[in-house]
Amino acid sequence: MLLLNFVSAFLSLSTFAYPRQTEILEEIGEDFGFNLEQMRFIPNWNVYGFLLPTNFDATVWWYNGMNGERIGDTESTPVSANKNRIYVSQIKFDCDWRLDLHFCQWEGEYLYEFASFSDSRFNGEYLLMQDDGKGMFLGADNTLYILSYDYEKIGECYLKVQLK
Repeated sequence: MLLLNFVSAFLSLSTFAYPRQTEILEEIGEDFGFNLEQMRFIPNWNVYGFLLPTNFDATVWWYNGMNGERIGDTESTPVSANKNRIYVSQIKFDCDWRLDLHFCQWEGEYLYEFASFSDSRFNGEYLLMQDDGKGMFLGADNTLYILSYDYEKIGECYLKVQLK
């Protein structure tokens, strides 16, 4: 499932009233440096994420697309999501990116981080540099496949991470 920029979908929502859209945009406000073009949408979840920039990544405020309720905040930008309402993100750094994955889940009324994985042996930026979308894939069985660079073996590799 792709994570998309979806400004037009948010602005044309019929699932909740127009005043709520205005309230959401006022909650976020220009003071945080928010840019509507940086909004994220997870289509199968009907969830909208508003990216508020930080030094190297972003805090994301998440809203339910059905009723406009805020369902949570996460500290990183999602890269891949699955139908089980789990997404994974790679934390961005200034330089020398290590693999630093954060797993979030939308369960009930809340979206929250439930696990993380970090390893300096592998490059975290490498998976984001793939233009073909093959840098990371989170399957329906909650198995994550990552294209990375192994500093010890000095070469490209695929990693497999199983969530339980």
